[in-house]
Amino acid sequence: MSITQPDPPSFYFDDYGVIAFRGADARSFLQGQLSQDVLTLEPGEVRLASLNNPQGRCLVILYVLADRATDLLAVTHAAQALTLATTLRRYVLRSKVRIEDESARYRLQAHWQAPASPTAEQMICWPHTSDGRWLCLQPEAIEPLRSPSTEQPSQTKAAAQAAWQRADIAAGRPHLQVGTEGEFVAQMLNLDAQDAISFKKGCYTGQEVIARAHFRGKVKRRLQRFELERSTLDLPTAITAPAPGASITLSDGRHAAVINAIPTSETHVECLAVTTFAGAPLPESRALPYSLPD
Repeated sequence: MSITQPDPPSFYFDDYGVIAFRGADARSFLQGQLSQDVLTLEPGEVRLASLNNPQGRCLVILYVLADRATDLLAVTHAAQALTLATTLRRYVLRSKVRIEDESARYRLQAHWQAPASPTAEQMICWPHTSDGRWLCLQPEAIEPLRSPSTEQPSQTKAAAQAAWQRADIAAGRPHLQVGTEGEFVAQMLNLDAQDAISFKKGCYTGQEVIARAHFRGKVKRRLQRFELERSTLDLPTAITAPAPGASITLSDGRHAAVINAIPTSETHVECLAVTTFAGAPLPESRALPYSLPD
């Protein structure tokens, strides 16, 4: 008889940021910057999106939330939030939009399954990936959902966060960090397979390159998942996993650029890395839960 292991506890993220876009032109401004169609977002609706440079290479992966009829919130990792705000402030010009860091006003909760319906209207919850995990953005002023991280021992929270990172790798969800920002076209990160790109909206920064790759089918490298023996990675003793942007060599000699990696045991590391496709699956290859375009 198999024993079902309980999910790790829910927790609050410490390293996420929230950037607010407020004003009459907030939506039209972001419509010209992000890969996602934000004009059709209903209040409380959430979509995955990317901010790209003019060469179509991804700078930030974010969730964009409709806060009000005009205002929008962007939720992403703290370092990425700084990149997002700094980059977009250069393009405001005469647009009636204020870009404000409101990270201190919100908390982001991680849930391993759909939470009970929030009682507070201001709280926004949405599915994170197809594996059943959810995120909830909570204003500081309202009552939290169950399992607040502030009551958890630090070791318990660290273990839950590590489990979340492993689950993100299993789900094929990339997180950009220093070393990978601006290095890969959006499709190389499989953002098209995760509904983070609208191919029906108008122009936005990087759109020409991204659209060309989509309609001409010229994406030779893509995000793939691997489980590697630590002994094959030539890591220093104190380093548990390859750094973002590091180059690794697969068993068939191909090189791959690491996006995210985390140790799964003392002897193995699991990672998402961008590389070309092999003729046949490698022993270290692991399946992704979504299909890639031909």
